[in-house]
Amino acid sequence: MPVASQPCISAQAVTVSIKPPRALSQSLEALILPVSLAQSSVVLAGLDVLRVRLLQSFSARFAAINLFGAAGLFFLLLPHSLTPAFVAWLLAFLLPLATLAYQARPAAARIAGATSSEVALHFEDQRVLLLGVMGVLWGLPGFIFPLGSTPWALAIPLAVVAVCVCSVPLLSASRKAFGAFALPMLLIEAISLVALSPVSVRSDPRLYFLVLTGLAVVLGIFHGASVGTIRALVRRNKYEQALVGQASVLENGLVGIVALRDEWVIRANSYFLQLLGFDRAAMEAKSIRQLLAGPDDLRLLHELMREIHAPSAGTTAPPARSRELQLRRLDGDQIWCSVQAQSATDEQGRPSTLLFIADISRRKHIENRLFDSERAYRNLVDSCPSMIFATDRESNFVFVSEHGAQQVLGMSAAELEGRQLSEMFAAADAKQTRMRFAPLWKGTPIRDLVCEIHTPQGRQVYLSITISPMRDPRERIIGFQGAATDVTERIRAQQALARARDHVRDAVESIPGPMALLDAEERVQACNQAFLDQFAKTGYATPIGITFENLLIGWVARGNPTPAEFGRDGKRWIATRLKALRDLKADIIAASDGRWLKRDVHATPTGGRVILDTDISEWKKSEAQADRNANFDMLTGLANRRLLDDRIERAIVQLRRLQQRAAIVMIDLDHFKPVNDQRGHAIGDAVLVEVAGRLTATLRETDTVARYGGDEFVAVITALKSDEDALTASAKLLAALLPPIKVGEHTIEIGASLGVAIAIRHGADSATLLRRADAAMFRAKSLGRNRVVMCELDALGKTLSLPTIPALEPVISGEFPVYRPVSEHMQAPK
Repeated sequence: MPVASQPCISAQAVTVSIKPPRALSQSLEALILPVSLAQSSVVLAGLDVLRVRLLQSFSARFAAINLFGAAGLFFLLLPHSLTPAFVAWLLAFLLPLATLAYQARPAAARIAGATSSEVALHFEDQRVLLLGVMGVLWGLPGFIFPLGSTPWALAIPLAVVAVCVCSVPLLSASRKAFGAFALPMLLIEAISLVALSPVSVRSDPRLYFLVLTGLAVVLGIFHGASVGTIRALVRRNKYEQALVGQASVLENGLVGIVALRDEWVIRANSYFLQLLGFDRAAMEAKSIRQLLAGPDDLRLLHELMREIHAPSAGTTAPPARSRELQLRRLDGDQIWCSVQAQSATDEQGRPSTLLFIADISRRKHIENRLFDSERAYRNLVDSCPSMIFATDRESNFVFVSEHGAQQVLGMSAAELEGRQLSEMFAAADAKQTRMRFAPLWKGTPIRDLVCEIHTPQGRQVYLSITISPMRDPRERIIGFQGAATDVTERIRAQQALARARDHVRDAVESIPGPMALLDAEERVQACNQAFLDQFAKTGYATPIGITFENLLIGWVARGNPTPAEFGRDGKRWIATRLKALRDLKADIIAASDGRWLKRDVHATPTGGRVILDTDISEWKKSEAQADRNANFDMLTGLANRRLLDDRIERAIVQLRRLQQRAAIVMIDLDHFKPVNDQRGHAIGDAVLVEVAGRLTATLRETDTVARYGGDEFVAVITALKSDEDALTASAKLLAALLPPIKVGEHTIEIGASLGVAIAIRHGADSATLLRRADAAMFRAKSLGRNRVVMCELDALGKTLSLPTIPALEPVISGEFPVYRPVSEHMQAPK
């Protein structure tokens, strides 16, 4: 509803009459006074415009009075007014008067649309100029009509005074207008009276005194009327504006106002109607009981009304009380309101009540939320195992959570409140504690500061303290707040873990071989010093975080050696190592420094790998030595019987594939037993070593020489094309053994008997070939030693010994021809 159509709640509009006007001003003083002052300032700021408006509003009346005055003077002096001088005066007088009357309406329109006092002052200056001209013209008739001492002479001053008296009240709004019109007229007229008086009268000083006194009285009266009129107008305008502002505030302010008589609503302002959702007609037929939410609210309202209508003894001002209660809206919702009451009386003197109602639903909602939040915070603090605390600026406890204090320190909150925070720490650590908490005074919070304290019960406790400064609105530190958590178990677990980690590190570092832990992406997560040393030449400052593949690539790229079995094929070596890693396959590798390492790979529960290299160089040496002992003769270093059988079997397989021949030569030293018996086993062993060296030097690297036992040796000669090649090679062996052997001071001459069997003609296995070569060797001994005899088979498969070396001298001995060296000095054929 527009404001203009609403009735104002004032002393006239409401049936409740506020006694002049104290009750209303006292109850709404804080609300109305600023509005009145603001409106008064507006009025004072617009006095220039108001003054000119008053001049404009009285222009028509002023023009009429002056016109009637001029016409009366004309008719009064009719016998004398037809002179040219009087007509000229009348025309000169009517010209500014007509101008003033003519400009009245346009000037009013301009003033009505003016927005500043400068326009109004400009208009006032124009009026003052016209009024000054009219005042001078009114003073001239006394000089224009020298009537002497005739009775008509008094008509002129009387007419001038009459026009001045009637015009001045209309000009009292403006001192300039009043002075411009009255002063010239009165001064000229006074001079005229003195000048026209008889000589006897003019010489009397009392005449001047009377004229001056009369002029001063007239001017004083006119001035007082002008000032009084201005003040009355300003005062009336101010009160009118204040009343309008008060009515507007009361009707449309942010406070609901209700007038009650015997609990019935007789008047309510717009805000209250909007607050509850009622229209004005429906509200004025309501009882206040119908607007309250419940009986408790009605009880509170009754208490409030009793307090204001039954003031305490000794007080003169009516009491004003307040209550918080709930009102019910038209739609059924309930709202919280703060209700203040003021006693009043109506026009018949009956007691009434004014209620001032403010909506505090939002505040109550916020208070409820704050209460719930505070209760939740209290519950959280009480249930938190940490000790929540707050201190003042001097670090004295002002609040400590009870449950937290019991859990952390075994003390009650009452025992801690008032004590200093530093008292929780040992006196020996006071300096260190101050240094730790120094950043707080610079406004820097401290988080998770672990401190060791001793409780009054003697327990050693580790606390994690988080503390931050509290500030006032001026950002000054007024205290501290924080929480202390018992982390004793965590610290002890960390200490135990650190000790265990140290033990593990010591254990890992004590492993002589390289060890590394890889994650699921094969990146090195941990390793020992041996692993660092092993991969120090990969180009990486540290292998931590590097994949195992990149370490191998770096090793090859830097030109580091790889095992001989891979040659210079670094990619194949890397692929082999990665396959063994991923297949969890143990491997024995030859290190670049000559060591032998056994690499074990184990899977971790997280999909990673553990690589452990064990140095097995000594074991490999032992294994090689055992292998050598099993396959080689310990004295001569030649192959033993076990390795001899293997070599013969391999030679037979190769012969079948390549269609070649091999000779198995059985060698038995002649006259060796006397050397061993007469000169000792040491000399005999030296002779055997020398024989082994000569046999090895005579044969090729692909051939094999073995010690068959005692002073017997076997040579396996492969890749032969004919039997003659076998006999020729055997003859070279015999020739190598003919020169004397010098051992220290001893010179020993020995010979040898050689028996030759051809594989696979004389046998297809090692045992057969050795047996038939041995038979041929014994045939050579029986024929006189120092000779070579080849095995041959007869038609029945018996062993025959037939010579096949043409360079040897044939000797017929029994059934079979046997060959021996041509020279009696046992020289080998060239």
